[in-house]
Amino acid sequence: MCSHLIRGSTKDGNLVPNTEVNPSKGHRNINFFNVDMVYTWQFAQGSFVNVVWKNAISLFDQNHPNTYLENIRYTLNTSQNNNLSVKIIYFIDYNTLKNRNKYKEFVSMGS
Repeated sequence: MCSHLIRGSTKDGNLVPNTEVNPSKGHRNINFFNVDMVYTWQFAQGSFVNVVWKNAISLFDQNHPNTYLENIRYTLNTSQNNNLSVKIIYFIDYNTLKNRNKYKEFVSMGS
């Protein structure tokens, strides 16, 4: 027996049917389909470009396709949420910058 058809139990442990719920109207169909694709390119040591595409489909209704493949087809034909993001991470070495400035000062003092 489905949990939404059970109202509770008596003191002796017997189940009490829920008469407020109509089982023919209580059926629901819920489907989720997600795709995540990630491309990472390391263009220098510690520096990356990440391109991420996410596709999300969620469907909650009372439609009950007859077969599994019909259900998948129906889900894939619903509205989709597509996201594309690009992230650039660039590593800056503080010691290299600090030494470069000292070198410039040294060269300018020698001229």
